[in-house]
Amino acid sequence: MGFDKKKFWENKILAWEKDRYRLEDDESTVKTDSSHIAGSSLQFRFEKSAELLKPHLDGKKILDIGCGTGIFYNELQDTNLAHYYGVDFSENAISEGKKKIAGTEKEKKCSLFVGSIEDFDFPECDVVLALGVLEWLENDELETLFKKTYPRKFLFPIAEKRVSITRWIHSIYVFFSYGWKSQGYVPKYHTTDEIIKIAEAVGYRDIKIFRHPRLRFGTFLYYFD
Repeated sequence: MGFDKKKFWENKILAWEKDRYRLEDDESTVKTDSSHIAGSSLQFRFEKSAELLKPHLDGKKILDIGCGTGIFYNELQDTNLAHYYGVDFSENAISEGKKKIAGTEKEKKCSLFVGSIEDFDFPECDVVLALGVLEWLENDELETLFKKTYPRKFLFPIAEKRVSITRWIHSIYVFFSYGWKSQGYVPKYHTTDEIIKIAEAVGYRDIKIFRHPRLRFGTFLYYFD
C-alpha cells in the first residue's frame, strides 16, 4: 500500500500553518518574526507574494492553489479584488477556513474548495498563485498545473536547486523530521530552467525570476504580461 499523501496533509496542515506563519489571532493574521528560524523565510515569501500580486489584481479574480485555510485572502483585502478562490488537498483546512469566514463580509468574495490539481476544475480567474506547492509535485503534476493555468498570469514560488547551506540544512531537517517515516515524501528542489521548460512547453514566454536573500533558497517564478 502506497504512502497516503492526503492523510499526511490532513494531519499536518493546520498546525504547520499556525506555526510557520505565526498566526496571532482569530483573523489569521500572519506575523513576521525574523527570530523564528523555521518560518521567517516563509513569512517573507507570504508578504512578498502579496506585494508582487497587488498591482495586477484590480477587478480581477485570483485562484490560490494549496490555500490551506485561505489566510492569503487577508493580505488582499485592501485591493479591489473581484474574487478569491482557494483550493486545498486538505478537507480539514478548507473546513476550518469556511468556519472563519462564515457570516462575514469576507464570505461574499471568498470561495474555498477541496481538491487537487488533477481533479479540480479551475474556475474563471485571471491570476493563479501556488505558495509552497510546486516543491511537492511530480513532473506530470507540474505539467498539469501549467496546462490548466495557461494563459493566465501566475506567481509560483519554488524551492530552488542551487548551492545553499540553508537548502542543505533544510533537506536534513525534513528527512529527520518526517521524511524517514513518510516513505521519502519530502519537498523537491527544482532549477528554474526545469520549471520554465515545462511552462514554455504549454505556451508561456518571458517568465520572470525573483530572488531575495530573505527567501534563502526560495525563488519566485512569475508571469504578469
